[in-house]
Amino acid sequence: MTAVEQREPGGPVIVRKGGWDVTLAQWIHLVGAGLAAGSMFFIIFALLPSMGVLDSDQGDRLMETLFPRARLIFWTAIIFLTLGGLYLTIVGSQIRSFKQLFGTTYGRILTVKIALALVVSTLALMLTLPLGFLAGFQAKLPDVLPVVFGLAVIVVLLGAVLRRMRTGSGGL
Repeated sequence: MTAVEQREPGGPVIVRKGGWDVTLAQWIHLVGAGLAAGSMFFIIFALLPSMGVLDSDQGDRLMETLFPRARLIFWTAIIFLTLGGLYLTIVGSQIRSFKQLFGTTYGRILTVKIALALVVSTLALMLTLPLGFLAGFQAKLPDVLPVVFGLAVIVVLLGAVLRRMRTGSGGL
């Protein structure tokens, strides 16, 4: 593991850690984010609006065919996000104590990002797990999925903010 100091023109020194392992974890994490966000985007803005042109039987058949595939994509995305995110947080981050996690701006933003990511993952799992007691919640997919997507966008934006910050600093 190496740490590289970079100075952006007119900006603070940014310490970036990592070798091939952190690069691989970032790639896995980004693939997961792309799968999750892309799938949600497609469902919200293409699939659900198009369902109105199908009769009830066609719509039901389409969802029966599509849902297992969508579930596989969502679960793969959540696994990738979790594995990549955990590795990046534990190994690729300079946060080494609870004091740094809760006592710095970087740590607080990371904490909010992780908390929101857990909410997004939980809601996505609730929408895709084939459990009977979740059927009522899953029936609200057209209303819930845009909220999940919005939270996921915030998680991605927080990730972009964190990439631009110096890990140990108290400010941006």
